Amino acid sequence: MVTCTSGEVVKQHRRLFILLAVGWFGIASGLRASEGSPAVPLQEAPRSGDGVIQSRLVAVGSGKLIVPGKSGKLERLEARLEARIVYEERAIGDAETVRLIEDAAVGALVGGHKTIRRLRNSVRLLRCRRSEGAVQIWSPLGLLSYDEAELLRTPFDTICIAELLPPDGTVREGRTWRIASDAVAAALRLDRVVGGELKAVCEAIRADTVEVRVAGTVRGEYNLAPTRITVNAQLSYDRAQQIVTRVVADIDEIKSPGPIDAGFEGKTRLTVTRSVQQPKGLTEELLDQATADGAKRLAEWFVYEHPKGLFRFEYPRVWRVHFSDERNLILKWPGRDAVLAQCNVVVGHRASPGTHVDRARVRQTVEKGLGDRLQRVLEDRELSILPGIWVHRLAVAGLAGNDPVLWYYYTLADRTGQHILVVFSIPAQHSARFGTADLSIIETFRMQGGNASEAASREPEPGPAATRK
Repeated sequence: MVTCTSGEVVKQHRRLFILLAVGWFGIASGLRASEGSPAVPLQEAPRSGDGVIQSRLVAVGSGKLIVPGKSGKLERLEARLEARIVYEERAIGDAETVRLIEDAAVGALVGGHKTIRRLRNSVRLLRCRRSEGAVQIWSPLGLLSYDEAELLRTPFDTICIAELLPPDGTVREGRTWRIASDAVAAALRLDRVVGGELKAVCEAIRADTVEVRVAGTVRGEYNLAPTRITVNAQLSYDRAQQIVTRVVADIDEIKSPGPIDAGFEGKTRLTVTRSVQQPKGLTEELLDQATADGAKRLAEWFVYEHPKGLFRFEYPRVWRVHFSDERNLILKWPGRDAVLAQCNVVVGHRASPGTHVDRARVRQTVEKGLGDRLQRVLEDRELSILPGIWVHRLAVAGLAGNDPVLWYYYTLADRTGQHILVVFSIPAQHSARFGTADLSIIETFRMQGGNASEAASREPEPGPAATRK
């Protein structure tokens, strides 16, 4: 496990690495193989009926998680991370594969608090697609959760490796090439690249392997937060199997705190090993199941299930999780330059079976909570859209500071008396793009009863005071 150094040491180390990298690439660019030395193939061969690729990814990282403190100042919490993903994979196109996950788990220790996340067994069969600088992963067996997708979306995903190799598929010792920005974004989990570059050089050609170095520094964004990543990776290409069989990457990341995620400063050592084998679990039957039609929604939506089974709902993948615990869930919809909308889901009180809060009380509480920020009430009515669930919708227009905002308040109650409050906040300038996104989510709610926690037994104020800012 790599320990986090002081900020000054990190800066000095990074400056030294960049200087060395620039000098190294200058030397490498100056190397010329003899005119008679032959070029050798360096591209991943397509796999169809000759077996699957068994892949194992292990990542170990450490650093500082940067979060807002109680005093308003940023706090840096010690953070350690270990992740492991093992799977069989078979290509079904130039940039699409089917995977069967054998094991997928990530453990994090942040500020002394430990969490472990795993992939559910029910969604171990996956489809993976690389497109326009992004890697998309979904399961044909059911919707993934946001956390599961984040667990599976790793740096140097194996579907990105082919894009790190030379475009024409051949190399000589000493040859260098620049990695395309879309390939860099996909390989490093960035929403977009705004500067810097990664370069590759063929360091050695042997009888059985080709050794390639990929290194450089890039600047980009992830979840609207500026991110700077320095990479030094070694790729080993097996000439007989015609695949990259090993990747060892040192990743140095500085991510600023953003409107969606905490910041991070730290280092990660990532190791990927691959080999061509006969299928063990990824049978032809599962392959047919994974490639069947009708999975578009599974690729475009997430599912959220309350930890204690109180409710579940589905939402489009444009939303990203900002905060989550047993009482609150906050989703944010990032645009290119700003958050387009926010959704707060709050566990409410449990009333007597068959009863629900009075709608007049909901309106009164919202009006009181907004105070002089409220401009007008746009809608106040009950909706018959969920069998067995009482749904009340209150739409209001108001101001957040000097900016016009729309708020949509939904109060839901099932036959057991369990209440859920859902609040959508939309800057008025984005209302046309938002459209009826609120209703498309509310229509998927399923309230399953179950025992509410003691913390969820109190009735929340159905207004801004009930939402976590």
